[in-house]
Amino acid sequence: ESLVTGQVSYELVRPSNLYWFWYIKLAAGKLASSVLRFIPMIIFASLIPGEYGLSAPPSFPAFILFVITLFLGFILSVAILMIVYILLFYTVSSRGLFNIATVITDFFAGGVVPIPFMPLALRTICYALPFRLIMDLPYRIYVGNIGTSEALQSILIQIVWIGITLLIGNVFINRATKRLEVQGG
Repeated sequence: ESLVTGQVSYELVRPSNLYWFWYIKLAAGKLASSVLRFIPMIIFASLIPGEYGLSAPPSFPAFILFVITLFLGFILSVAILMIVYILLFYTVSSRGLFNIATVITDFFAGGVVPIPFMPLALRTICYALPFRLIMDLPYRIYVGNIGTSEALQSILIQIVWIGITLLIGNVFINRATKRLEVQGG
């Protein structure tokens, strides 16, 4: 919205890094909305009887790994979303870009079809892209589908993808702000 209204010009003159300013702002908004949905969902899922209700992870280490991967997945999802936001510097409308990004992210994160149920070729693509590290990995650790050694390897992969997406985002925003023209005022 700040790109459409021209507010970005005020954000650029502040003595702060625009990427990290937007990143923290976006992370705060995503965290607040997630927590507001998370608490009622956990309560409701805990009240469902039998095998359909929410159960505890298979072990305490699995729970700790779940929390770590969920946190790292959150950082990664915000970094990926920042790249999408930065691409808005080059478009007129955000609607199409967000729709495409949402479909791609949901599909390759296992949100449409669980990754273990996908054909081998699609699973290979999902494992090569960072999206499964946001949603699929933490939840499969929680239910015990992924063991400790694979979880630890996946945490390292998450950290690498976080570094890559943060680097790409910073490079993109530096290039985009050099060519930015704000009209009106």
